Parts: sequence; C-alpha cells; structure tokens
Amino acid sequence: MHKTNRRGFTLIELLVVISIISLLIALLMPALSSARHAGRKIQCGSNMKQIAAALQTYATENNSYVPREGDQSIVNDPPANGPRNSKANWALVFRRYIDSNYRNNGYNPPRELWDEFKPVQVYKCPSHPNKKHQIQYVNNGLDFDRPSRVREDRDGRVATMVEHIRNPSGMVYLSDFTDDANNAFANMLYGVNQSDRFIASWYDVWRAVHVTGQDGNTGVGRRVDRLRHQTGSNVMYVDGHVEFRQDEYIYDVKSWDDGIYNLQRN
Repeated sequence: MHKTNRRGFTLIELLVVISIISLLIALLMPALSSARHAGRKIQCGSNMKQIAAALQTYATENNSYVPREGDQSIVNDPPANGPRNSKANWALVFRRYIDSNYRNNGYNPPRELWDEFKPVQVYKCPSHPNKKHQIQYVNNGLDFDRPSRVREDRDGRVATMVEHIRNPSGMVYLSDFTDDANNAFANMLYGVNQSDRFIASWYDVWRAVHVTGQDGNTGVGRRVDRLRHQTGSNVMYVDGHVEFRQDEYIYDVKSWDDGIYNLQRN
C-alpha cells in the first residue's frame, strides 16, 4: 500500500494568496463604490421625475399654476379661479399624486394625518447624509425683478402659471437640499409636533443667499448642494426633464431665473 504525502501550504504561500486577495479587493472596491454612487444618482433622478409628473398633473388641475415659495400660514389654495397669491407648499400639494395612501388634498392636512413625510420615499435623496430630514429637495421660490437679480424687499414668488415662465426647459425648479450638518433646520422641524404644512414650508429657496450663500446656516445661508452626487447634483426643470449638472451651475442665480420681471400680484 502506498502512502500519499499531503503537504499543506507554507506560511509564505499563504501570505502570497492573502496578498493577491487583498490586491483584488483593493482593485474592486473603487469600482463597487462608483457603482453604488451611480445607482444613488439614478434613483435621485427617478425621484425628481416622479415629482415632475406630480407638478404637471397639479398644473393641469389648477389652471396651469405651479407652486413657488411656500408659506406656513396662508391657506388660500388651490390657486385655480382665485387670486394669484397662493403660497401652496410643493411637498404638500404634490403628495397626493405620489403617495397613493394619502387621503388629504394636500393643502392643509388635519392633525391626525401629520406624519412629517416619513412614508414619502420619493422626497428622499439616497445620497443625502442627514436622515433627520424627511424632505431632501428644495424648489424655486425666487422672485426676480430683472435678469439675475432677486427681489429682496418682499417674500418670494407666489404660484406661477407655467406659460408665464419664459424658459421652462432652462429654469431650475427643484434641486438637492443642503446637508444641514448642524441640524439647524431638522431640530426645529422634526420631533417637535410641527404641522406638515409648517415643515413643508421650509423646503424652498426665496432669497439669493439661499443659492449663493455659505454652507452652515440654512436660515440665512445656502439651501442647495451642487455636489450631492460626488461631482454634481441633479436638477429638475419646469418642463419636467431632469439633468445632472456640474461646476457652479446650481450656485448661479441665473440658473433659477424665471424671466418674470413685471408680473403684478393681486
């Protein structure tokens, strides 16, 4: 009978195998990370497209009006057949087109329906780092009185008819919300028994500083983020299309200009 000599791996051989595996992991990790980021960017864009569909449906049902700057107390909504000073909150009025379980018309839900938007996944960017925020996008409430100059002597733009917007395919309507790293907004809005209308009213930009300011204080600083997805951020336009924009595009007020300079309020 012959005996077979079985020789195990030597220490050097094991180290070589471990080194090869480590090298392969090191080579694969950046690709896997890049794929994850790309997937999140795509999901964010899909969210915006669903919001765009809600915007278009809302406009169809409301004489072509779309929400601009939101307000926490004014409830003369919807704007159809009424004055042009509606300050409907986009996150509220679009919800019924996005959330099939939502039983309210969206304008001023009663207390028993307050849920801080927790079930609405479409309002959440998968790359947003601050999970306290249940809404992670902001819309365009800027009121321009001339090209690239935001009116600062009053509140932002009220509900606007789509046909009044001069370049619906070039005016940013929705973009990524900033990190709110110090939770200045989150601590004021969530877990403190605020109404859904009050919460929704803060997710807009209505002063130039909300676009061009510094990070850190979302009350008097920047509310948008140009690098949500590493090299850029998604933006949604009034005509419903979504683009991935880079460089300083999102921080330039020209990108948000609706071209409405002489429209009078009622």
